[in-house]
Amino acid sequence: LCLLAFPAGALVYQSSQQPLNDTQVQYYNEKGSVLLEGIIDAEPEVRGASTEFKFAASGIIFSDNTSAVKGNVLVRLPFYRSFHYGDSLQLTGRLETPQQFDDFDYRNYLANRNIYSVMNYPASAVTGTGKGLPVLSLIYSLRSSLSNSLSVCLPEPQSSLARAILLGLRGSLPFDLVQSFYVTGTTH
Repeated sequence: LCLLAFPAGALVYQSSQQPLNDTQVQYYNEKGSVLLEGIIDAEPEVRGASTEFKFAASGIIFSDNTSAVKGNVLVRLPFYRSFHYGDSLQLTGRLETPQQFDDFDYRNYLANRNIYSVMNYPASAVTGTGKGLPVLSLIYSLRSSLSNSLSVCLPEPQSSLARAILLGLRGSLPFDLVQSFYVTGTTH
């Protein structure tokens, strides 16, 4: 039974792998500037001086050709812009393959989250709002109001620590506190 299960599993895996083609957003990695359309598919996170979010692409304009595409992109934009889950955007920039680091397999880390492309600091335009799932919008709204309540009730850095532990919002943790966690091995 085991001798039959292994080849059957390998066959199912092989059939689930699609060859890379122009309907997948990662096909356009490293090919120059593109205009990408889609929606913000997860709550944006503030990381230092930038905002990061998962972007679900639905269309692309490349070399004056418009195509429908599917795939997720990790987008980094300057912090001063305010984006929300479900915002519809047009992004103009370069799609890149995620980097590999010596001590961390970043490409595989993103691949496990179904992200195969990165777009750093593209030109952006909001074309609509409220395009996400209503249930997730409600959850992210509740999370934001709880975060604001913690900010009002607790002083810093206790407020940032409580938001990180209870709500998973790590963007506001002071740098020296993060470094202390890193040195002591308690960043998890």
